[in-house]
Order: sequence, then structure tokens, then C-alpha cells
Amino acid sequence: MDYKTGAPLQLLRTYRDSNLADQYGAYLAYHPNGLLHIKGQYNGNQKAEEWYYYNDTSKHILTETYKEGLLVKTELPDTVKKSKDTLQYKDEREANLKGGTKAWLTYIQKNLNADVGQQSIMGGQVQVLFKIDAEGNLVYIYLKKSVEYVLDEEAQRLIRVSPKWIPAFQNGKALNAYRIQPVTFIKE
Repeated sequence: MDYKTGAPLQLLRTYRDSNLADQYGAYLAYHPNGLLHIKGQYNGNQKAEEWYYYNDTSKHILTETYKEGLLVKTELPDTVKKSKDTLQYKDEREANLKGGTKAWLTYIQKNLNADVGQQSIMGGQVQVLFKIDAEGNLVYIYLKKSVEYVLDEEAQRLIRVSPKWIPAFQNGKALNAYRIQPVTFIKE
């Protein structure tokens, strides 16, 4: 992780070896304002799967798809036609914590270490994006907006230790779902 004191995360890279020679896993780069700029995956020092690019206002501007390190597809989100199919299924539901939104807000209020805001340089709002898989586990947790290390770590911890969720459900089956949780820290 690359941080400057009192500033947002700049870059997060993961490696498979202790020599930091084999880049493998998540790659996240951030704009100076703390918003996510690039999100992708490496596999053996090669770009893999989908890479997402965002401008400095968090608008998704480009998707690249890689297979075995080779770029196989480029997509500009503004040029993709949106489906007009808005069919709602009777059994459709969003992922949620048992007890619903009220239970989730209660969990956050009880488990957030608000004193961390006082340890920060200026406070601010961190945004954590996470995936709830088809079994209700929180699996892919990363920063959508970074503020500074101490706040980023507390916001991610809060999500990481949360209880198991009830997965999203549609058309007779459980699905993956994504959530963005803003966490605001006040420096008095």
C-alpha cells in the first residue's frame, strides 16, 4: 500500500512472493482526491479479467477485458445500450443483513470506533465497496474512496467483521450483490 501521511491511499498492489516480483491479485490505483481510478487483477505479472477505469468524479469511463495478459475487449460504458427490460420477479430481493436496513445501521453504530476520527489529520468520508456472494459472505472488500490510512483501515475493518448477510435473490436463485457503504469520521 502506498500512502502519504494524512493523505488518501495512492496505490495497492498484491504479490504472490516475498520479493515483490510476481504481481498477483488486486490492483487498485486512486486519484489524488481519494476516489478510485483503476481497479483490476493481475495473474503472474499479467493483467487478467476485467479492468475498470474511473475519472476523478468516480464516473466509470472504460472497461478493458484481458485473457492471459492480452487485451481482448475494450468497452466505453457510455456507448453500451442499456436494456429496457425491467421485469421484476415476485421472489426478487436485495442482499441484506438479517433484520434489514435498521439492523445494518444499528450494527454500524455499535461497532464503529468513532474515536479513530480524532486520530486522523482531518476526518472525512471513506466509501467501502463490498460483494455479498450467493452464500451471504462478504468477499471482495476494497476502498471506493480513500481518505487516509487510519480511517480507511477502520472502515474496512467494520465491513470485514460484520455478520453474515442474506444473499440477493432473483428468479429462483441466490445471486452476488454489491454494496457501497459510506463511513464518515468527524475530527473535532
